[in-house]
Amino acid sequence: MRSSWATDATWASFSSGPYTDAPDSGEQLFDQGGLAIATGDQPVLVNATGWLPQAAGENGESFVYDDSWGSETRLLNNTFHVAGTIQGAIAPPQSTTHVERFEDGGSYVRARGAAIEQMYTPSGTVTQFVRDVAYVRPGTFIVYDRTTSATAGTDQWMSWHVPGTPTQSTSSDGTPRFDVPTGGTIRALLPAGASTATTNVLNVVTRVEVHSSAATQDWLTAVTTGGAPNVERLSAADGNVTSGAVVGAHVVGSPTESVVLFPSDHAATGQTTGADYVVAQAASAEHLLFDVAPGGYTVTATLNAAGKLAIHVASGGSQTPTANGTLAFTVSATGTVAAVSRPSATSPPVGNDAGTNSEAPPSLGDDAGTNSEAPPSVGLSAGDGSTPSSASAESPTAPKGTGGGCNLSTEAASSSADCFGLLGGLAAAVARRRKRA
Repeated sequence: MRSSWATDATWASFSSGPYTDAPDSGEQLFDQGGLAIATGDQPVLVNATGWLPQAAGENGESFVYDDSWGSETRLLNNTFHVAGTIQGAIAPPQSTTHVERFEDGGSYVRARGAAIEQMYTPSGTVTQFVRDVAYVRPGTFIVYDRTTSATAGTDQWMSWHVPGTPTQSTSSDGTPRFDVPTGGTIRALLPAGASTATTNVLNVVTRVEVHSSAATQDWLTAVTTGGAPNVERLSAADGNVTSGAVVGAHVVGSPTESVVLFPSDHAATGQTTGADYVVAQAASAEHLLFDVAPGGYTVTATLNAAGKLAIHVASGGSQTPTANGTLAFTVSATGTVAAVSRPSATSPPVGNDAGTNSEAPPSLGDDAGTNSEAPPSVGLSAGDGSTPSSASAESPTAPKGTGGGCNLSTEAASSSADCFGLLGGLAAAVARRRKRA
């Protein structure tokens, strides 16, 4: 998913699928549910298994190997973690982990990673992990996770890896905020009262952890690129959702303003049939309600005495959700509501295949700074260079000046470096060969 085909575009990858490589001899790592985001060739959420060999050289290679295959701590991924549990090489039919509800609506992209809990070992320690990702172009990502662990009180956390050292602060609503050196922010909106911790990884990456110990947990995270807009959590507990079981966020500020809402049921099976919520818009905003029940809807927006817009969504009307259940509309700052036009299918730029490019990747030799050995053949992946069931074949790129080009899924548009999503798998493969040599 990407904002455009320009060299400074925001682009991201999302991985959710079973283990399909040969255990101990393949290139697939353990990042199901993983999300990576970059602007141009500068990562915001970094794929650490690919970035560390690039930015930290030999030490980075060894660190990735030890994490993935040596000590098997498997902490270097932007996904859900539980103490005493790791993701394993769980293959079909034991795992049915997959991506569903994928939809590119033109101004937005939505995807769900389902049954990700099946990738954890020991089996049964994680009994639910569903990740919903909403991307509002050009630079807003809202991530809504529902997790259940087998034992209450066990430490659990969401991990987010960023390049360099982020600046930590507290937003006006008391939620943690992290400003990323390459331009972007992370806001941990749920769970309320969660604790945070940071870990320096070889002085080139910082792991941001959001911790909780409740067995059943909902997590809401906003990641923005290209600025630091204000983000307001929307929920019944906050008093800005007055009817309807929905939860989400209102992102205020340039370049776009948006409202994203998901059904708030923990089982992730519910559908929205109506909602009332209040937002203070600074400009026209796109409103996206996901998993809306089929049928027609009426949407109205009324300025209240406080100068805020009261949005009313009710059954019966001319606005209809998409086949995947997305109800999209715009609301002006004065309350004018308009439906969002749905795009027709588009083709990738001439001469490229957006996701199945068969061009061979460059070697990991001089231009990756690791090893002159030619890399093995790999499939296309959103997160580690091998998982064919991921939502996207795109992965953010490596640091400037490392050479290469890695023309996976038309990444010629990003001019300077190897694709570090691919290198996440290849670097580990090279490290394994060195360890075994």
